[in-house]
Amino acid sequence: MTRAIKTREIITVAADGACVRGTYHPPQSTVRAPESDEKSRIGIVFPNSGVLPRAATGDSAVYWADSFAKAGYPTFRLDLEGLGDSAGDIPEKLLDFVSSVNAGRYVSQMCSAMNALVSRFNLSGIVIVAHCAGTVSGLYAAAASNQVKGVVLLDPYFHLQEVNPNSQCRADLNSELPGNANLRLINSWHQVASAGIPILVLTAMSFRVNTRDFDYLNYLQAPLHQPQAITIEPVEDTPHSFAEGPGKESVRRHIEAWLGTHCAGWQMSGNAGVSGR
Repeated sequence: MTRAIKTREIITVAADGACVRGTYHPPQSTVRAPESDEKSRIGIVFPNSGVLPRAATGDSAVYWADSFAKAGYPTFRLDLEGLGDSAGDIPEKLLDFVSSVNAGRYVSQMCSAMNALVSRFNLSGIVIVAHCAGTVSGLYAAAASNQVKGVVLLDPYFHLQEVNPNSQCRADLNSELPGNANLRLINSWHQVASAGIPILVLTAMSFRVNTRDFDYLNYLQAPLHQPQAITIEPVEDTPHSFAEGPGKESVRRHIEAWLGTHCAGWQMSGNAGVSGR
């Protein structure tokens, strides 16, 4: 069932046994690329940012989705099970919810939803744009699905929330990683990056590493054979939400430039996916 609202449509997607509700932002005809152009078949998907509904803080996800639709990309904002308008149960405590996300709560659902969107809207692939806790589900899904052609991560984190945040233990005796590192997530990053799938990371000033923190992004870039697939950019004068000051506009500019740079490669790949994923 769909319901049109000017340049948006309310949609439902059957995903891994759940009824996922969302908003579809069709490419606008005044600027949309011709039907023969592969750009018009690259879909952009926004999962929830943590427990927030699909509009995100200050309607930031709405602004970005409208902008990318105007630029010619079919764009989707989804409420995963138990969030926003989608029915389902989630843990009452935020820490328990985050722990369930870290454990891969939404991976199968995201993969199923992306498969459905690709089929239903005749897409050549998906770009995931995710923020904060959404980046965990986004990276897991990108590593598990052959529909993903690119990943945008806004302030990603790679640690597990622990009872004792001052713990100095290590992930294992042969690792330089902190003891609370999310090893599954780090492995997913390596899978995506080593497959040559472009990753854009945008960081807000308030969320950047300080000298007392472990610099995961520096660590994750070091061993890559294809570092050109990784782009890390700061977004100045914006908090973690990216919704205040010049944050929303800066994020839009960064992502649109990145999409333009990598779109030719996605045209070549079509629906073939990445071998071995």
